[in-house]
Amino acid sequence: MLTKNTLLNIPDVKLADEISHMSEAQIAELEKAFASFVWNYPEQEQEIRKSLKAKDSSFLSTSLEDLCVMLDKIYATDLSAECRKHIETLPNNKPEKNEAYVTYFLSAVSMLSLDIQVSKSKEGGYEVKKVVKDDSDDEKVILAVDDVSVFLTTLQTHLHDTPYKLTCVNSGDAAIRFLADHAPDLFILDIDMPDMNGFELAEKIRQVGHNAPIIFLTGNTSTEFVQKAFEKGASDFLTKPINKKYLLDRINKYI
Repeated sequence: MLTKNTLLNIPDVKLADEISHMSEAQIAELEKAFASFVWNYPEQEQEIRKSLKAKDSSFLSTSLEDLCVMLDKIYATDLSAECRKHIETLPNNKPEKNEAYVTYFLSAVSMLSLDIQVSKSKEGGYEVKKVVKDDSDDEKVILAVDDVSVFLTTLQTHLHDTPYKLTCVNSGDAAIRFLADHAPDLFILDIDMPDMNGFELAEKIRQVGHNAPIIFLTGNTSTEFVQKAFEKGASDFLTKPINKKYLLDRINKYI
């Protein structure tokens, strides 16, 4: 069972005013609601994207409302309230505006699903790699690996005014060569790369003796995928498009 402290630390879940009054039975029911959300969200996301592609505002509104109901059950009320405001405007918006908002919204909900699974992983036997923070002035090094240059550019833009030193490479082979002479404090790895995917690269990183946290870039929130990612050494996840707030939250959590 998820502890009260764990539940309180899941971002976007607003339980502070309710959880102190909950019995163990109520918390057990809440955990079932979390599990149901995580399990059903990938299918709901597909339905929403399908209706968005079809430019069917009625179907899109219904699909989004179904997801809002699920969010309410797990106390992600800020996300659901914001979404319902946009649902009211969908029929009058241009398709491009609806697409921009829904892309942003689904990214936020995907991060919530991943956050829940990361929280559960701590109680499910997965070891989350973490660098011990210190007060030294040593620059923390992040190695980012993605074969798509636009995402590396986004990372550089988001981190240019931070105390972190970001090194970007576009392949697993280039990453392994970099690791021959460097020891990053954190890895950000894309999953879908040619020749050597993110999972294969993570295995090689561990094989050559690097134990720093690994954050995977992914759009897949299924429980099977997340479990496999943990088995390959994942500490956390980020979704694309990369949101600066989520990026900094994840990095600051580990280094």
